[in-house]
Amino acid sequence: MKLTIRDTASGEPTFCRVNVVGSDGNYYYPKQNYLSRFALTGQWTGRPPNMALGNRVGQGADPLSRRFFYSWGQNEVEVPPGSVRVEVWKGLEYRPQIVTTQIGKNEARAVEVTLTRDPSIAQSGYYAGDSHLHFPRQSDVDDQTIFDLLETEDIHFASILAYNEPAGPYAGFMQSLAAPQFRGLGTHSLKDRGQLSHPFRPGVPQFHVRAPQSLFPRRLGLQNQKVNANNAPCMVSWPVRRATREDSPFYCHGGYAQTIPYAEIYADAIQGNVDGVELLQFRHLPRDGAGRLYRF
Repeated sequence: MKLTIRDTASGEPTFCRVNVVGSDGNYYYPKQNYLSRFALTGQWTGRPPNMALGNRVGQGADPLSRRFFYSWGQNEVEVPPGSVRVEVWKGLEYRPQIVTTQIGKNEARAVEVTLTRDPSIAQSGYYAGDSHLHFPRQSDVDDQTIFDLLETEDIHFASILAYNEPAGPYAGFMQSLAAPQFRGLGTHSLKDRGQLSHPFRPGVPQFHVRAPQSLFPRRLGLQNQKVNANNAPCMVSWPVRRATREDSPFYCHGGYAQTIPYAEIYADAIQGNVDGVELLQFRHLPRDGAGRLYRF
């Protein structure tokens, strides 16, 4: 199957997320490419650098997105003869599309899918963002790969965070991490790609990445110590007083019951030091539910 996914407005191939389901009910993928390691296949394939980053230990395919691969809008996928279902997604503003086709044995079939943006979300002043992404960021190539991935999910603003696998113990130095960040801190880390042409939000950077400007975990860079990310390090610690509300500090893993004591979240919320909590963690809500956090 020769698959092409186009943006209706431009008519050009567009980055997106794709499920291809064969007549046997299995999911199929294109040949290995630079986006393959970010697919969700339901299989944990080992430690970095060969880890399939879309998967986690003990976690199967997500019941909503199932098993997907990321596409730049043009791929060839080998599938068994019979009915083939193609599901295409691109963030919150594009309408998902499902196309079904029949492919005969030894047949090559071209399949085209078009994606149309729904402007209502952006017209209301909301923009898709992700405050918790883990990718190595060491070079221009890394930056371009991150931008490609942001385009697949139509994410306009993102914070790229350091990461280590396993969670610990590990030395608290950037060079030792599985996803190190070497593109600067704060404003020095800012990078944009592309501009929106839509009249309802002119001049807004389309894809924008940064390293956290105000977040300095207490347990990063401790000399002669080993740390573990699951041992409740305080992830909201301000070395300087925030002068404006332009930054939006979030607790990453805030809803993950094993990570951060809720007392720290409550204390920071009362003092106005935190604007949000990442609540749904690995598809599990906090042990005592979300009610207390929603009260804030």
